[in-house]
Amino acid sequence: MDQVFLGKVLFAVNVPVFFVLSGYLFKEKKLSQVIKGGFFNLILPYVFSAILIALIEQAYSIFPSWVNEFSAKDFVKEVFYGIGTSTVLPNKLAIPAIGAIWFLLAMFCGNILFTLAFKLSNRMNKQGTLEFLVIIMVIAGFWTSKYIQLPWSLNAVLVSQSFYYAGYMIRKYDLVEKANLSLASIGLILWMISAQSGFFYLNTAFADNRLLAVLVVVIL
Repeated sequence: MDQVFLGKVLFAVNVPVFFVLSGYLFKEKKLSQVIKGGFFNLILPYVFSAILIALIEQAYSIFPSWVNEFSAKDFVKEVFYGIGTSTVLPNKLAIPAIGAIWFLLAMFCGNILFTLAFKLSNRMNKQGTLEFLVIIMVIAGFWTSKYIQLPWSLNAVLVSQSFYYAGYMIRKYDLVEKANLSLASIGLILWMISAQSGFFYLNTAFADNRLLAVLVVVIL
């Protein structure tokens, strides 16, 4: 299998599946509980990981062949902005990538956002409200990513709401138990078509084919 195509196949599901699992495990809680739990389970690990990254980068002075030269200024920017891929803001300010731990911040924000959407849909008590909110957020995530990479990977957070919703619906209707060969085959075919159509990078909310990128993860 061609390496480029293999990369497309992997990127189509490797990160989104974790948001699907979060949606599957979702249980409505008080917003304060979600924030508190996220702080201890996601924000603190992010801070500790960032400190570890700084220590490793500091090792440049002793083992220059190991890592890139440490820059305190760049480190502060990458930690506080918290994105997975380097970017340049509209004001020409360059923001270095924090790396894989962007996911922790995105998950923290994603949990809060889906909780808010769920509570709002319950309060409005109108069928289709949650679906409408999810669609609007996904569109906003893809649209804003064309102009700016928001802090804490918020573009990705918005797009990820479709995966939260998919996981939640899988559990609500017990689709794991009802899964069959036909559904799996459809998902596999869409997965390959999506990979053939281009890349999907959730961390930057970029997809060559946005509809397929979302549908593949939802169905799989």
